[in-house]
Amino acid sequence: LNTRIDLERISNFLSILGEAKTSKELGIVNLMGKDFTCRIFQTGRFVIRVKDDKEIPRKIVEKVFKTIVRAIYCVGCGICVSKCPNGAISIINGKAVIDKALCTHCEKCLGECPVLL
Repeated sequence: LNTRIDLERISNFLSILGEAKTSKELGIVNLMGKDFTCRIFQTGRFVIRVKDDKEIPRKIVEKVFKTIVRAIYCVGCGICVSKCPNGAISIINGKAVIDKALCTHCEKCLGECPVLL
């Protein structure tokens, strides 16, 4: 990604993977996942760290990248809405929005997104 990204939107979507917090002053989103942390910069670059400084599993890199892409290019189709067992996703102004209070990070919504097909 070689563009400036909407950090609030990215933070909202990354809450699917864990606790995401935005720092507008620094131009970053910090994500605390179950077994990793990630810092996403406004340029679209991101850095992942795993516990015990082990090698970063490809699965985590792909999951973070694909979630960022979903956030940016969401078409509001609603497939993720129907996949969420907790009703944590709504379509607002033609885009999926995650209710962080309802999301349990089950990741069931990450499956069949047409943005990635």
